[in-house]
Amino acid sequence: PGTLQFEHLIYTAVRSRFSRGEVDPFGGSLQVLFGRKDSWDAVVVRGFDRIRAAADARHVPVVVAVFPILVDNTVALYGNLYDKVVAEAKRHGFAALDLARAAYAGHPMAEVLKPEKDRIHPNAVGHRLAAEAIARVLAPRLGAAP
Repeated sequence: PGTLQFEHLIYTAVRSRFSRGEVDPFGGSLQVLFGRKDSWDAVVVRGFDRIRAAADARHVPVVVAVFPILVDNTVALYGNLYDKVVAEAKRHGFAALDLARAAYAGHPMAEVLKPEKDRIHPNAVGHRLAAEAIARVLAPRLGAAP
């Protein structure tokens, strides 16, 4: 099983590298993984529980920014998953935003992709757009103008 998982990761990485963004580069595996309650609870819920405890101990606000998979139809492919993460973050008392909608809406993915077409990590423009969207959410919580 470990070998098959590794081979699937290699396949999805290669597929993501050469896809034009019209298909799900992960072949639906993210929706399947996080559609399972045990996976969701073990990764997302418990992770947010730990973040909540650390933030409370330090009296700091938390903003959860969901970075999208950088494909042209990201909201159609993953919007339900992004919404689910945002809802869970808010349930934990965090400010939360889906960057596919809050930062990248109206921008072609080619504008935010690195030259090597990395579908996970945005380029400088993508980071700037994300930072601006996060600042709009975080600034009022810190008593500053966005």
